[in-house]
Amino acid sequence: MGWPHALAQVERAPFAGVLATFVPDLRENRSRLIEERRVTVVLDVGANAGQYAKRLRVDGYAGTIVSFEPLRDAYERLSAAAAASDSAWQTFNLALGEAPAVAAMNVSANSYSSSFLSITRTTVEAAADAAYVGTEDVTVTALDLLALPPGRKMLKADVQGFEPSVLRGARTLLPTLELVELELSLVPIYEGQELAPALCGCCGTTASYRSQWNRRSRTARPGRFCRSTDSSRTSAAREARIDSRKSAMSTPDRAGTVVIQ
Repeated sequence: MGWPHALAQVERAPFAGVLATFVPDLRENRSRLIEERRVTVVLDVGANAGQYAKRLRVDGYAGTIVSFEPLRDAYERLSAAAAASDSAWQTFNLALGEAPAVAAMNVSANSYSSSFLSITRTTVEAAADAAYVGTEDVTVTALDLLALPPGRKMLKADVQGFEPSVLRGARTLLPTLELVELELSLVPIYEGQELAPALCGCCGTTASYRSQWNRRSRTARPGRFCRSTDSSRTSAAREARIDSRKSAMSTPDRAGTVVIQ
């Protein structure tokens, strides 16, 4: 059984629509959604050194942040940042996946491109610092197995192609979430990774993606994810604009961001 079918219960989740934005509007729209959905707990999966959490604070979010980062060096920077300035920011030296395990993670030179998946040659040719320089054994657990803080929750996952495993490990949690934000790719950065249209389709969506891909310049023009939902669900935002930055061919780690409301 494919993983989208295994997540069929997400059809019952209270997501009103799918929203993705151009980069200049992303932070403004994220802040608006967090306020509208009265989010009080943000689960920051794939935190690296805490860049995302710091942006949340700058943008005015004052609630609880729970950050997860598996790599030792990045986690040391993450925990130091949280301990220095923020009592509502919790950190854990963990990877999130489908089930508990100890697994070897590929470590990239730039740290943030590290992944459980093999990286494509095209990605490394476009960005040498994404190349792997070693491996590190990390502890993996599932979101459904954690005692998370109470409150209205949002999940953000930036996990370098490991999104399906994170979602499979959150089958119970997902229907309770107010927001989900996934950083996704339009073209393969890692071997065997699920791309943006397929991943958006797992969240109770009959999704299609329309975009214009310029093979010569290797850039994507703005596209739309179109969502079809049943009449019992809110008819709010049902379409999305995808980040129009250059694709993973030229910016391997930042191909697109999708916020699922």
